[in-house]
Amino acid sequence: MEMKFENYIWDLGGTLIDSYAVSVNVFKKILAEFGILTAEDMIYRRMKKSSTEEAAKFFGVGDIHLFMTRYRAMEKPMQENPVLFHGAKKTLETICNQGGKNFVISHRDHSVNQLLENAGIKQLFTEIITSDNQLPRKPNPSSINYLVAKYQLEKSKTVLIGDRALDIEAGENAEIATALFKSDIVITQIKPDYIISALPELLTL
Repeated sequence: MEMKFENYIWDLGGTLIDSYAVSVNVFKKILAEFGILTAEDMIYRRMKKSSTEEAAKFFGVGDIHLFMTRYRAMEKPMQENPVLFHGAKKTLETICNQGGKNFVISHRDHSVNQLLENAGIKQLFTEIITSDNQLPRKPNPSSINYLVAKYQLEKSKTVLIGDRALDIEAGENAEIATALFKSDIVITQIKPDYIISALPELLTL
């Protein structure tokens, strides 16, 4: 079956890698260090809506820099054995085998490369965008526009896949198609082009 798209721009945590169990647990522990106690469900819902930094601000953290430093230090070792969502590697491989390209945009630093290596999928990406590229964070479309320009991607053949509103907004701002993955939280302010519950569904759009 011929794929609708040729270029797939992926979010990482919550889309390819099931990172929330670890992230929420670490977030809760660091919040407690700041004297803030809240339920994991509340943390999860806030992290799905915004970045980790914005979530920390929402819960009333005063020293955001210190919070993020502690968060990253505690979370990084726990991501050494990343868990891929069902069908992630096979979907990426099928895209490559059919002549398509995969890209990933992450807010994390260069450690993303090792994370993807550990997950066994690094070789399946044409380029990996991290915070080291010093491009504005999503929903700003700069990272997408950078890939479109560098690889001369046809926008009508390009789709962004993510699990949060800011991912979909970034795709919309870049004027490419968007696919919302595995959203168990109702997001009313966005209208993705596609909603998928399993990554292999991308191949049959």
